[in-house]
Amino acid sequence: MGEQARPRRTASRTRISPSWRSALDWVLVGAGLAMLWWGIVGMGSPTVSCRGAVMAPGDVCHKSSYTSVRTDTVQTYEQRRRAVAQSRPTVIVLGGVTLAFGVTMVVSRARRR
Repeated sequence: MGEQARPRRTASRTRISPSWRSALDWVLVGAGLAMLWWGIVGMGSPTVSCRGAVMAPGDVCHKSSYTSVRTDTVQTYEQRRRAVAQSRPTVIVLGGVTLAFGVTMVVSRARRR
């Protein structure tokens, strides 16, 4: 009996076109630069806030949860400021890694051409 040939998928359906890949590489570069900038400049002298309200030394913030806007758990101004300061190196490192990966992809794609 005759076998029916299965339709072949074309490359355009299963792969991302080179122009899109290049654009995505540049998006990675931009995201890395944005995270680096935010980590260095934006978090350098942060404004400590509690759900949009600016806090000052001595203020407290009641944490919120998914079920309640206000809970019994309290954070002080100093605790919130310390939390931002502790997350700053993570943002900077992730931005640097993202930037390096994006630049590597852009350079490797340029060398292939």
